[in-house]
Amino acid sequence: MTTYDELINVPTFWKKKENFNPERWDIKFFCRDCRKIVETKRLDPNKYIYECQICKWRNISIWTQEWLVDFYEIK
Repeated sequence: MTTYDELINVPTFWKKKENFNPERWDIKFFCRDCRKIVETKRLDPNKYIYECQICKWRNISIWTQEWLVDFYEIK
């Protein structure tokens, strides 16, 4: 497996490093009922069951914001 330290010595990676945005990997929650990215409450610490703080439903998708925007065509 290649480590980050090994990658920074590869010339083709140098340009990519300049454009790297660590915030793009933040996890977001999308309520499929509200049709927007929302804040959630985890109902059980041992399970991945979340409740939307707006509509109180549990129809939640979990992913990065970039993926959610592309997949659900959020504006």
